[in-house]
Amino acid sequence: MELQLVFKCTNGKKRIIIINNPREDVTLEEATTVMQLIIEKNIFDSSYGDLTEIVEARMHTCEYNVLL
Repeated sequence: MELQLVFKCTNGKKRIIIINNPREDVTLEEATTVMQLIIEKNIFDSSYGDLTEIVEARMHTCEYNVLL
């Protein structure tokens, strides 16, 4: 499982920060609070420009079904 934090950058493109193995009970409020802090502190360099806007926070899971 991974938590994906999706931002819009100054050039208009989206950038995703992935956190592997987050707590399963992460709330939208917790995620958006952290995302806003990341934007305010401008702590990541990106070829897309600065992170400027929250797009979404989502949990991504992958499930395998063995056929054989």
